[in-house]
Amino acid sequence: MSKPCWRRPRTRRQEDLRSLEGLIERAEISAKGRIEQILKDRNPRLFLETTNLGLQANRWTRIDMQITNKGNWPAEHVTPIVSGPVEVLGLKAIERLEPNEKATLEFGLKPKEVGTMDLDFEVHYARPLDDGKHQTTDTALVRVEPEGGYPIDDALLFHSTGALVAHESRPYLPPEEAARSTNLENLVKAFVNKAFPNGGKGVARTKAEGSLVFATRGPQAYLAVSVRGKEPSILPLYAIQVLQEIHDTFGVRLEAWTGDPAELVGIRGLLRKILFATEADGVSLGPLEDSPVSKIPALLERGLLKGDGQDDFLTWARKGIEKGGYDQGVQVLKRITDATVGPTEEISHQIQAAIMASKEAGTLQITDDQVNSYVDFLRRSLEAAFQAKRRAGIERYWPVARIAVKTDDQLGLDAVGAFRKVIVGQSGAKELDIVAPEDTWHGMRIDVQVHMNSVGAAYKLWAKKIEILLRSQDAWKIKAGIDRGEYSVGIEGQKVRIDPSMVSFVESVPDHVVEEPFEGGVVYLDTRMTKELIAEGYAKEIVELVREARKDMSLGTERVVDIELVAGKDLRTKLQPWKDMILRDSNALDVRFVQEPAEDAYVIEAGLGEETFLLGVRAAEM
Repeated sequence: MSKPCWRRPRTRRQEDLRSLEGLIERAEISAKGRIEQILKDRNPRLFLETTNLGLQANRWTRIDMQITNKGNWPAEHVTPIVSGPVEVLGLKAIERLEPNEKATLEFGLKPKEVGTMDLDFEVHYARPLDDGKHQTTDTALVRVEPEGGYPIDDALLFHSTGALVAHESRPYLPPEEAARSTNLENLVKAFVNKAFPNGGKGVARTKAEGSLVFATRGPQAYLAVSVRGKEPSILPLYAIQVLQEIHDTFGVRLEAWTGDPAELVGIRGLLRKILFATEADGVSLGPLEDSPVSKIPALLERGLLKGDGQDDFLTWARKGIEKGGYDQGVQVLKRITDATVGPTEEISHQIQAAIMASKEAGTLQITDDQVNSYVDFLRRSLEAAFQAKRRAGIERYWPVARIAVKTDDQLGLDAVGAFRKVIVGQSGAKELDIVAPEDTWHGMRIDVQVHMNSVGAAYKLWAKKIEILLRSQDAWKIKAGIDRGEYSVGIEGQKVRIDPSMVSFVESVPDHVVEEPFEGGVVYLDTRMTKELIAEGYAKEIVELVREARKDMSLGTERVVDIELVAGKDLRTKLQPWKDMILRDSNALDVRFVQEPAEDAYVIEAGLGEETFLLGVRAAEM
């Protein structure tokens, strides 16, 4: 006989389930309330800081990203992302970042094109006990140099005892290739210790890991760099300059160094400078801008630097450093600094006079400290303009159609804005564009880059049509609309909004423009010449020739002269409108076009363009 099976009525089970669901719901509400109370005013606040050692097209460059949590709550699953026309390698997530904790990530970037571009550095993260997703973004305007613009890959600093002090590297090496860096350190260390015995030579070279290694020594440390390709002729001078700065700053600490890196905090920043050493035209010198060695080309052009004997300056300087090492290198740097004082003081005095005149007239209300800052910035910007002219093959005193000055900060913007006449007058520019730190000069070429992933995510069916439309439109117009947050295109009768994440812009310098960076900004020089500019330039050449003739004749600038020109019709036509300027700037009584110069005239044969002419100069009979 089977036992009876008692079953609880179905309605009772349903009541129990509903009761349980109620308990769970109340528990969830209670837990949610407690979590909300816990999370109230508790948030991670992530800040990004990135540094790079000069980006080059088609080359992997090491990037350091520091993420700091300045909030009062942890951040979890911290995932960095880089968006832009670059390839990215080695960027990893951070599982958890506590309040006041810092994390440094090292990864590689390889830009695809030369120019200036926007890169978005994003960090996505979660807040513990919170299902929401959070994000912080930092947009950086970066400059990409041509491939091979920076020939130095590694910089190594060794103590006089032979111990490695610091190693700074430009290329990014993935973890599986880290042994290459260690191998280079060991090879260079062995070479340096052997190459510089007491009383040895000042410079040594070898091959390591397929690269040239250049090394030089100072009183307490040795500097070695690995060079990809040909050694820049200017490298020994930059090496001595960096080594001198290291000894001036850390000399005492190096002498007493125990091997603890904490005793030399900051020395890596000085060592890093040598990675920017280059002689490639137009490539940014980064922290070496406005340093003594960077001014050599301009000083040579003005005849202010000379070597000894039959050697030109660079040959003399290199020979001296090769033979005499650090001590002779310091003397070379002193000669450069002494030569710099003249033109720098000349420009500074002219700028300061203009500033003080405005201040005394009551048109400018600034402090004495601001005066000094203005003078310094305007001097650097003018020196950059002269350097740009030199690179373009345009004489310092020739007129140019347009110069643009883009400043890095408000002080520079204020200085150029207040004294644009000084820049125009000194540089010979007919037009001056002043570009604020956050703006792009409209003389630049910009190309739009369409991010198909973002476009496709928002408009899957129209993505290709949107790309075609954007590429066919004026990039400047797109950029202006994006900056205002209101750019759209029309597709199939509908207005499609273009989000900033869908496009980026690559800036590049047009072929007719020379870009010259300086400390505090960058100068852009439009090198295009009109017939009027050429004619004025020819007239200024005549003035310069008269000045040279005065020196040869031992005639002071106060003595009035007569000028005679034997020239063809084309040159006469060009110079005729500028006759008054030639008279004024040459302190001449008359300028005459003749068949041949007077017998008592000092005669110079010269050429302008394709035409040769004779210039006769003699003291005027008053």
